[in-house]
Amino acid sequence: MSLFELARTIKYESRPGRSPAARRAAFDDLLACLRAARDARSAAGRHDLAALDRALQALVAAGRLGAAEDEIDAYVCAYVAIYHRRWHGRRSLVVGDVASGYIVTRWMPPPHTALRQWGARLAVPVASVPVS
Repeated sequence: MSLFELARTIKYESRPGRSPAARRAAFDDLLACLRAARDARSAAGRHDLAALDRALQALVAAGRLGAAEDEIDAYVCAYVAIYHRRWHGRRSLVVGDVASGYIVTRWMPPPHTALRQWGARLAVPVASVPVS
């Protein structure tokens, strides 16, 4: 998940072959990522993760994993919106449009791309260099 700079996605959604125990563990993993993000980024620090944790634990304990999934999905979407607004779109990508629907995701160009872009801005075109 690019939002949390993970090498893999956290499989918390309901899918064939995913056990309730695996999904519960995935909820815990995602909540830990949200906690770490909150601690690292002040924009997310205003949210009460303890309340989310209590709500998720109650839903999971009641076997209502679908409701827990909806709750954490909403929280992740809100966090993406905060991230997008905080970085004014410089570190996020909007795919689609208002008319047909869109998604917003965290995005960072690879370092070499950023360096090439920076170098291109500094480069002097050959045609403008005086010949002696």
